[in-house]
Amino acid sequence: KLPATPLLSQRICDSCGKCAKICPMGAISETESETINVCGKVMTVAKINYDLCRICKNGAKVNRMASKAKPDRVAALCNRTCLCHLEECGRITNTFENKFRQNQLWAQDRDGNPVDVPEL
Repeated sequence: KLPATPLLSQRICDSCGKCAKICPMGAISETESETINVCGKVMTVAKINYDLCRICKNGAKVNRMASKAKPDRVAALCNRTCLCHLEECGRITNTFENKFRQNQLWAQDRDGNPVDVPEL
């Protein structure tokens, strides 16, 4: 039996906005936020237009539990960008042996065509 890992007690997001800036769908708001509850911990996060997120070709996937639920964004460009930022600025200590991102950034529009990635 594995012991449970406690939820992080401090705020992890530093409101850098890189997730919103990198999103080629414009699904993550740079100005609006919402409050969510994750396992009893209340967090403020950027507001997401999940209709746009569902058509993202940059790693967001249909939720395997329910197709109409929020998409699975674990491997999405926005989350990868967030993880890289958190790693680079030292806000997370549980990191990979090698840097999380090793290749050039890339993104696609809703039709799968390459788009320019903004400098972050």
